Amino acid sequence: MIYYKLSKLLFHLNKLIAHTRGKLYLLRGIKSRGRLLVKRNVVIVNPYRVEFDDSVTIEMGSYIKCSPKKEDLTGKPFLRVGKNTWIGNNTFIEANKSISIGDNVLIAPNCYITDSSHGYSDKTLNIKDQEGLYDNVIIGDNVWVGTNSVILKGVTIGDGAIVAANSVVNKDVPNNVIFGGSPAIFIKKR
Repeated sequence: MIYYKLSKLLFHLNKLIAHTRGKLYLLRGIKSRGRLLVKRNVVIVNPYRVEFDDSVTIEMGSYIKCSPKKEDLTGKPFLRVGKNTWIGNNTFIEANKSISIGDNVLIAPNCYITDSSHGYSDKTLNIKDQEGLYDNVIIGDNVWVGTNSVILKGVTIGDGAIVAANSVVNKDVPNNVIFGGSPAIFIKKR
């Protein structure tokens, strides 16, 4: 009985700490329209470039990096996350141009989402010295991104779509379908 009460107390204490972390990020410049639950060991680089809607949860060890580009004077965020969205453990999101994640999205642990890539077309320059390539990423509403999936620049994932675990998404995914594989291909309709 004492063990049960103690574990319940610890559960509520951890939840309170996660809510407090969310409020601390708000002080650092993140825009949020409601409850933001940030678990431990979450890093958000350039938080003033991020906008969260209500009831967003970011699980342990996730890393969110937004570009600090000074030339963009509009103040628009590079990363928008819709309401009731869950970002799993150890997920890496890199937003250099624009990533939009819809409402009610489930991003499983260990995913990588990026709107950029490295250029390689100029053979006279070293790879590391070439310009980056950037294109928007849009993840629709009610999408499930499976564990260990990679979503690359220029991809739009339609509403209600599912990306199977261990997939590499390098082209658009239509509404209400299941895609999977490396590269991800159509599996079936939902």
